[in-house]
Amino acid sequence: DYPRELLEVIVVNDGSTDKTSTVVQPYVQKKQITFIDNAQNKGKAACLNQGIAAATGELVACMDADTVAEKDILKKTTAYFKDPILGAVTVPVEVKNPRNFLEKVIDIEYVIGLSLFLKVFSYFDSIHVTPGPFSIYRKKVLAEIGGFDPTNITEDLEIAYRLHKGGYKIACCITTRVYTLIPNTLKTLYQ
Repeated sequence: DYPRELLEVIVVNDGSTDKTSTVVQPYVQKKQITFIDNAQNKGKAACLNQGIAAATGELVACMDADTVAEKDILKKTTAYFKDPILGAVTVPVEVKNPRNFLEKVIDIEYVIGLSLFLKVFSYFDSIHVTPGPFSIYRKKVLAEIGGFDPTNITEDLEIAYRLHKGGYKIACCITTRVYTLIPNTLKTLYQ
């Protein structure tokens, strides 16, 4: 429900072998989105940097392909950026339709660790992660701290560290959330 004239959508395909390009092309042709189609996998942090570089707005929301956001997420999270020292805003992450025991356990972990604890940590200016399923950032702050580190596989932890080191705060908005898909077996979770 965010004003369309203020919204820019950028899809970055990280060398996937599924039908991402085919699915996205009609939206590109209608000029509804910008599409960056990497032929080879570059890694998540490098792709985030590509999308951020292509963005023209002051704020950039980064979201994983396997995540579904509530419709009010942009209105609720952008309001936090009235604070000039704020570098990022996170939201609670929940498992989308947890069915088996493993999915339900991970959902509890997300509800506690990526919801309740992040809100509590925000009161002490000590949020240690900007979760990959959805976080929104001030673009100029990301540029100032050098963007995401493409050599780091825990980009969501590392960027939070550098935001704090740069003197910026991270907030947690608990009045909206995202739902993400997760591996449903121990074998796929381990991989």
